[in-house]
Amino acid sequence: MDLTPYAILVSAMTGAAVALYGLTRQWRIASLRSMLQFATEHEVHSEYWAQTRRKAEELLKGDGHDIEYWKTEIEKGGSDVPTIRAFLNHYELVAIGIEKKIIDEPFYSEWGRTLLVSHWKMSEKFVEAFRQVTKQRSGLKKFEELAKKWDKQRA
Repeated sequence: MDLTPYAILVSAMTGAAVALYGLTRQWRIASLRSMLQFATEHEVHSEYWAQTRRKAEELLKGDGHDIEYWKTEIEKGGSDVPTIRAFLNHYELVAIGIEKKIIDEPFYSEWGRTLLVSHWKMSEKFVEAFRQVTKQRSGLKKFEELAKKWDKQRA
């Protein structure tokens, strides 16, 4: 009995498995590298992000800023609304990137989980007001889902 066809098949399958492992490993390295680049360029070294974050934190922590206050600000097109939206859109983008496996969740979670969760908590009233005013119930939903998921993991 000639075993040559079987040997060729086993050899091809082994080669495919090794190639698949190599591709998966390279994808993982590229993913982590892009995550580090994103973190350092956008969140660590970006003056725009630092200013936006400081201003949004200051506004969202404000005393007496309930849902009605934010609804009024959003409806009248308050000058601080775009700053808060830019701040929150950043986290929505991060959440979508994580969901699509573009951003490495374990890495980002280890690096920024506490901040993401605390930023969600301080922005909940603004987000609810935004959803009511714009009638967009899904607005910033990925950010909300990720923050709540990570908050449960912390507890």
